[in-house]
Amino acid sequence: MAAAEAPKDTSELWNSVFVIAYSSLLVGCALAQLNALTGDASATGALALTTTEVSVCTAALYCAAGVSSIWANVPLDRYGRKQTLLRVNACFVAGGACTCFNSFLVIAAGRSIIGVACGIALVAVPTLLAEIAPPEERGSMGVIHLLCINGGVCLAAIIAYPFVMYVDGGWRWANLTFSLMPCVQLALHGYVLESPLWKQPAERDEAAVTEAEDDDLKPSWWDLREPLAVGATLAALQPLTGINIFTSYSTAIYKIAGLGDPIVGTIVGNVSLMACSCLAVLLVERMGRRDLLRMSCSIMTLSAVVVGVSLYSSTDEGDDATPETAYTTLLGAAGFLGGFSLGCGPVLWVLIAETFPTSRRSQALGGLNTLNAFVNLAVVFSSLFLVNALAGCSMEANIDDDTLCGAVELRKAVGELMLILAFVTAITVVFVTAFVEETAGSDLEALDRRYCCLPSCVPRAKPPQKQERLTDGSPGPTPPPRRRGQEERPLLPGDKRALA
Repeated sequence: MAAAEAPKDTSELWNSVFVIAYSSLLVGCALAQLNALTGDASATGALALTTTEVSVCTAALYCAAGVSSIWANVPLDRYGRKQTLLRVNACFVAGGACTCFNSFLVIAAGRSIIGVACGIALVAVPTLLAEIAPPEERGSMGVIHLLCINGGVCLAAIIAYPFVMYVDGGWRWANLTFSLMPCVQLALHGYVLESPLWKQPAERDEAAVTEAEDDDLKPSWWDLREPLAVGATLAALQPLTGINIFTSYSTAIYKIAGLGDPIVGTIVGNVSLMACSCLAVLLVERMGRRDLLRMSCSIMTLSAVVVGVSLYSSTDEGDDATPETAYTTLLGAAGFLGGFSLGCGPVLWVLIAETFPTSRRSQALGGLNTLNAFVNLAVVFSSLFLVNALAGCSMEANIDDDTLCGAVELRKAVGELMLILAFVTAITVVFVTAFVEETAGSDLEALDRRYCCLPSCVPRAKPPQKQERLTDGSPGPTPPPRRRGQEERPLLPGDKRALA
């Protein structure tokens, strides 16, 4: 098959995996970009945006990502996984360039453009990784997707730190750096392998497969109701655990907790994300998807309780939190982030990709990514206002502005929020235990055969082709099947037999 590029050896396959997952790193940078640039408003080069403006810019990215995920399967099926993945870099560059302007509306527009790229990448990367990976390594290669997202979150803080702390107006230079990062993947495009399960349009014509026959070979969504229900619940619960509250506002949270240098706290938390993501690569095949997911959510529950109790009980310390509260919050947050990157983050999309047949995989991932993005949108957009509401402050108050909202009230409010998140992660543990099945080592081609045995995807019987007769009235040979778009030629005078 011309579209499939078989790797020569394991090293070539892993090289392709990391270049493909570079798109995930760009997604991680996009998610944490505003957090790194606006978290500490007192910094020299920080981007000055109000709470409402930060929330709108963050929501613009998630909203655009959710919408683009819906139709991501269209370019993935038409142009191929590889070409689609490479072309979305144009959106990353254009959107990044817009964020360099000192205008709220232009920055919001840039974040929307970046969101389009993020939505497509979040569907393309796990789809392509699942389809090029051998069954015994699919879990490890799939985890690379979230490893690179976490790497992007960490890299965003590292890139922004010197610009924000020491350069006047440094946020522009940080955003310019972000906008040039997609050029790396374009330079390495030769390493990206195409999926062996994707066919070019010309190949579909050669196989004489019509669009109607394509639909016949796809299981109906009703046939897939069980994996859809489990996948949709997991896709909604993941953002409800509050992970993106940390990736978007961790700098402000560490400042509320009394940490002296909150950006350094963000970097420490992101290092925990990276370290545990690397550990997940080793554990996902040994422990299996289900057990790793349960362990991950259990760690998140315990860590959220530690942070919540620490902040909630610090209300008698006055406006200045003690170092014990600050460091307990930092360690608890690092545990929360590390627990997420062990399973709740990477295993979710590996598991979902392994439960849908090839004919529906990109559509299912697109729809579930859309659900995930809009729940993320609701959580991230409302979290700052929820903290202000719990603290009894004005909705317009910045989360780290003690002049509009007392430090004691803010610490108590964040503590209450963390206890709510602990309850959600505990529910996730129960759901995984009750409804999630193990998919480690599953064969995607066997999955395709299983669903194509269902009545809804058995091809309809074709009517027999009309057999032409010779001029003397005797039956002639049955003509070969015509290709799509090929018209029947009329029988010309003097012809001895029918023409195809």
